[in-house]
Amino acid sequence: MKLLQSDVEEAERLLKQTKSEINTEKLQAAKTAAKTALVSKIGSLLGSGKLKEVEQHNRKLCELVTDREQYIDELHEKVQRMEDSHSKQLDEMQRKHQSEVANLESKHCTEVTMLNDLIRKANRWFPMLEARLQMEDLCRKIGFTIEQIGVLLTGKALNFSGSLYSEEHRRKFNVENAEIKVFSDSTKPNQLFLYINRQPIGDWFKEQWDNLKLRLSSQRKGVRL
Repeated sequence: MKLLQSDVEEAERLLKQTKSEINTEKLQAAKTAAKTALVSKIGSLLGSGKLKEVEQHNRKLCELVTDREQYIDELHEKVQRMEDSHSKQLDEMQRKHQSEVANLESKHCTEVTMLNDLIRKANRWFPMLEARLQMEDLCRKIGFTIEQIGVLLTGKALNFSGSLYSEEHRRKFNVENAEIKVFSDSTKPNQLFLYINRQPIGDWFKEQWDNLKLRLSSQRKGVRL
């Protein structure tokens, strides 16, 4: 009985071993068959015209890439040349502008020097010229017209009605039928003085300002009452 059981177990072991060996052989065979089919397929492809088509397509792609790279290089060079040209033009324009500015400054300095020389000569020839220019500027700021200033600078009296502006008080003061005249003073050579109703214009402005303050003060007091 024990012998029979031992034989059965041995037989089962051999059967399992045999099945395992068979499975291994089948697996190896399948691998071999797959390799053979793959090699056969590759060989078939290599032997057909498809490979040539693929190689031709690849060559075209390579040529296209090469052409694109060459185009990009040419475009980059063109842009670089344009930038260089623009930079050169800009430098040239800047140099030209600086040269023109330098010429204008030199010309301006020359003209200013000549004008100053002329003014110095004119002051020597016409001692009252500077005083007349100062009086003209004062009359213009006060509010006289060019025609009125022309009359005043000739020494004639001007009958005036209107408003006169005081820079000191920053306001205008009205006047009616006032006599405006430019005077010279022998004790103060090379100077001119503006008078209104025989009163220096500065004193007249101060008097008008004081009167205005008095009127405003009286009005405020009246409101309080």
